[in-house]
Amino acid sequence: MTVDIASKKLPAIIIVILVGVLIVQFAANNPDMERFVDEQTCEIYAVDSRVGGKQYLGEFDPVCMELNAP
Repeated sequence: MTVDIASKKLPAIIIVILVGVLIVQFAANNPDMERFVDEQTCEIYAVDSRVGGKQYLGEFDPVCMELNAP
């Protein structure tokens, strides 16, 4: 796959990637969100203090998974 530097799509792709990185960094460093581990599934979730709801992050705690392994 070759990328044409003069392509009009390249700047849009780069902007989308950079915005995605910023959103991930903001979510990871947001002081209003506390991170917890679901004891049954070992999935990490965040609780937003402003909304009060759980948001599962799609990540699993390796220590919890080792403890829950049969």
